[in-house]
Amino acid sequence: LDDEEEDGSLKLVNFGQITPGAAEPIDLDSPHRFQSQFNDPLQELSLGGAVETSGAGFARAKMAEDLFRLVNAPLSFQSLAEHSLQIVAVAVGAEAAAILEIDHSAQEFFFRASLGSDRSKVEGVRLPRDAGFAGDIIAKGAPELVRDISRDARFQQSILRITGGIDAHDAMAAPLIIGGREFGVLEALKGSSGISFDESTLETLASGAQMIGKIFETRFLLGRLAGKHGRR
Repeated sequence: LDDEEEDGSLKLVNFGQITPGAAEPIDLDSPHRFQSQFNDPLQELSLGGAVETSGAGFARAKMAEDLFRLVNAPLSFQSLAEHSLQIVAVAVGAEAAAILEIDHSAQEFFFRASLGSDRSKVEGVRLPRDAGFAGDIIAKGAPELVRDISRDARFQQSILRITGGIDAHDAMAAPLIIGGREFGVLEALKGSSGISFDESTLETLASGAQMIGKIFETRFLLGRLAGKHGRR
């Protein structure tokens, strides 16, 4: 992944619209408006569903199948991020979720995509890279589950912004890595009612984050190849 802007930000091509000579790179460090388009090619999925521990293997397999269907889907990068987030959120039974992307030049997180939140609450929101729950996830490079976020001060300025009105109780997050480089954090929230997150759902989230990283990386590499073809 050596195709970068001068400020170190990654460039990624909208692979869904590639034609020879017409590929246009997208600066991943630029906060785009969130415009969900979940009716094509995937059908609408519902958030907050209960995920039984006994069915975790099935949920994980279904998540993998749905995620890898996105590799060749005719989607912009923004829509790809939103679809990917929704698939993982459904797999773990989350009531709210977000992809927090790192703006490496500013050393801040911004919301690349979010579910279960009022869009106006997250657009333009910036969080310090080294602070809060997301900052800890990046610092240690490993997923984490918190079962009572009211007792954890890290959530005061970060993940509570995406609760969308739910009474959040559980939270978990995992790092998103593209080509060995930190891209951001995948976060999920659950209310106090119903089945709580557990180690099995944390494993599912971590697997989903790894898959999303590979899908983003694949799209990036395919975009580079298409761009090189277009310049011949």
